Amino acid sequence: MNVPKSPATQRREAVCDLIKATVCSDRNVTHGDAEDNFATIAEMWQSYLSARGFEQRQGKGALKSTDVAAMMAIFKAARIATNPAHIDSWIDMAGYAACGAGVVKGQDIMERAMQDKHPLRIPRDPNAQSSP
Repeated sequence: MNVPKSPATQRREAVCDLIKATVCSDRNVTHGDAEDNFATIAEMWQSYLSARGFEQRQGKGALKSTDVAAMMAIFKAARIATNPAHIDSWIDMAGYAACGAGVVKGQDIMERAMQDKHPLRIPRDPNAQSSP
């Protein structure tokens, strides 16, 4: 039985399509690789904060690429608080979250998504050759 999707579900799907189109486009040509770009931003923010007298907290170290992604998402949340009807801010916030997850090291995101127990499991291609 094919149940029609509700208008709310259709809107969420459309937004997810926009997020994917934004995040997965070849933005490297314009902005460079997200990991490198976020690392540069982190260094520049750290320098600025140090110049302003904000020292690194004991044992916490300098800002990282993931901090940049998280703080940019927070920046977009502040814009959403002012104008929740501006769809671009929602898309950008989700995009920063996706980029942040994409720069995380030490965890194979694709492998995790393909695990059977993961709620957003990506179906395995039954025709794909398994690696030894």
